[in-house]
Amino acid sequence: MSSHSDADERAAKAVGGKVQHILSEIEGPPYRTDGEVLEEIEGDSNVSGYKTLTGSESASEMRVRQEDEDKDLQVERMKAEIKKLERKLEITAQSTKSFNAQQKKLNEGFKVLRMKYDDLKADTAETMWEYIPKKIKGFDDLEETNVSIYESSTRIGEYKIGEILGEGQFADVKLAWKRDSDEVLAVKIMRKDKVHSVKDLKRVQNEIAVLRKVRHPNIVAFVDVIFSTTRIYLFLEKGGKDLFEFFSSHLNGVEHEMAVEIILGITLPIAYLHSMDICHRDIKPENVLVKVGEGGKIQCDMIQICDFGLCQKVKEPEVSMLTEFCGSPGFFAPEMVLGGGKYNGLLVDVWSIGCIMLELTLGHERFCKNWMSAYDFQIIQRPSSFEDSIEDAVENLDLRSMTDETREFITDVLVIKPSERTTSENLLSSAWFKGHPSLPENMAVEKQPRRVHLDSMDVQATGKVRMRKPEE
Repeated sequence: MSSHSDADERAAKAVGGKVQHILSEIEGPPYRTDGEVLEEIEGDSNVSGYKTLTGSESASEMRVRQEDEDKDLQVERMKAEIKKLERKLEITAQSTKSFNAQQKKLNEGFKVLRMKYDDLKADTAETMWEYIPKKIKGFDDLEETNVSIYESSTRIGEYKIGEILGEGQFADVKLAWKRDSDEVLAVKIMRKDKVHSVKDLKRVQNEIAVLRKVRHPNIVAFVDVIFSTTRIYLFLEKGGKDLFEFFSSHLNGVEHEMAVEIILGITLPIAYLHSMDICHRDIKPENVLVKVGEGGKIQCDMIQICDFGLCQKVKEPEVSMLTEFCGSPGFFAPEMVLGGGKYNGLLVDVWSIGCIMLELTLGHERFCKNWMSAYDFQIIQRPSSFEDSIEDAVENLDLRSMTDETREFITDVLVIKPSERTTSENLLSSAWFKGHPSLPENMAVEKQPRRVHLDSMDVQATGKVRMRKPEE
């Protein structure tokens, strides 16, 4: 009995010592697991049989228990993560709910603003197209809206609408035909909702009034106008392709004879308009139409000017100065920017004729390089810089390859000081046009006095124009 007790005591001491040893090792290297410690105990011959003697769990049971504890710990961690996610979800749901409420409020506010805008828009349209034409003098050509006329994308009343010819900021131009007619027309379609002010309305009035009044072979003829609920349809004679497109096949310019025909085809209608105190204010290649004959031949009567959206009737042009800036870079007269922006509307058209003349004779590339650069957007924003830039452009024009008549014509029109610039009437008496059969019968072929004289500039032996400074 005692021997058995002694054996148990020895075994217990052996196990205890081994456990203490193992525990000290556990406290050291952190990577040893409980399973590794148990395996070491079971592999020790000194503690064999201890399981039976002490009733302790086996290594495999400890391993299972540890795995269960690890799983429980993982579950607790997952539960904690789920709670965090649930909290985030709750916060997100609250934010979404708040956002939806704000969005709903904004939508309701937008609907109110939209209703007010629509009411204001309707009131403005009624004022523009109903009240002003009937009550205010000077808007007689704005006819009453035809609310019953049939209107679609391909038809308005008795007119069929075809493919688009050109697009603009305020209007589009399309092909058109009158029912039961083969005559091809052009229709300028203007949206009423693009007309935001009385000034815009006056432009529409001016364009229709002028086109109804004028009769000239070099101006596209007025045919008809229709005022629908939403649009204005201005039907016109269809001309040829515009001069800008013509330049694409004449990049190096045109021959002297062709330039004469084109410029005369522009100057004749401009002089006609000026005789009625009407200025165009937007003479540029895009607004000059050209019909080309057989073999590429062009005659004066094949030229027409169009787009009278910026035209203006001026009483006493030399006294009643205009102030509205308009036109296109490369073709508007410098006085529209310089000198406070006041200008004689007739003389700005003359300057524009000279710019077209340059592009015809220099060619498109040279024109852009030597002339258009003076109209750079950043330069135009600073009048002093623009004045220097345009003076340099005029002064450095290379006219050596041109005839004396051509050079004289250009130096007559491209004069920066408007009071020294020639008029369209005087241009028709230019030696450049002398003897042309299209000149009016009562136009003297001899040169009339010009506002600008050669003593105001020097044409040097180099053929370059040098503007004299005031102090010279």
